[in-house]
Amino acid sequence: MLEFEFMRRTLMVGLMLGISIPLIGVVMVNRRTAMMGDALSHTALAGVGLGLIAGFNPVAGAILVAVAGAFLIETIRKYAPQYGDLATAVTMAAGLGLAVILSDLAPGGRSFESYLFGSISSVMWSDLILTAVVFVLVVGASIVLYGSLLDMSVDPTLARLSGTRVGMSNAIFTALAAVTVALGSKIIGALLVVSIMVLPVASGAAGFA
Repeated sequence: MLEFEFMRRTLMVGLMLGISIPLIGVVMVNRRTAMMGDALSHTALAGVGLGLIAGFNPVAGAILVAVAGAFLIETIRKYAPQYGDLATAVTMAAGLGLAVILSDLAPGGRSFESYLFGSISSVMWSDLILTAVVFVLVVGASIVLYGSLLDMSVDPTLARLSGTRVGMSNAIFTALAAVTVALGSKIIGALLVVSIMVLPVASGAAGFA
């Protein structure tokens, strides 16, 4: 099958996402915010619908809306931590509801469905380049910010007192998580991207338990 160009593109994108998404998942699981990935994938669908209606790249729309949703969740978690889980649930419900409305208004319902279930035939060279950039950023951030992210996951207050730049590290992680989930929605599908994010981490944790 690799004689087809789109299959080679899809394989390369799949390999990079197969590494990037679980790396994001490690931090989310440690922070007990695994459902945030599900919320972002559903929120990204609203961005896809927005892009189709406005006439620009749906991936760009998915990234913009997913990033906005991610920072909304993190802002609520920061200033009202008791409502952190509620913020995730409300963001997911609002994103999915908006996506349903926009899907009815968007021209080309088939294009919208490809982001819901994923489509290996829709991977373009621009997607490959963008995925490669995000892959490098995610792997680089995971290496450089490993200590900060680990401290934040265990005890954010103690991490801040020990001199860790919690705000900057959290902002970088939040943005990368949103972008990675939005990209994964196009190929893996918004319904399945959270599985790639959580299941490998859960399996690894069970193996070392």
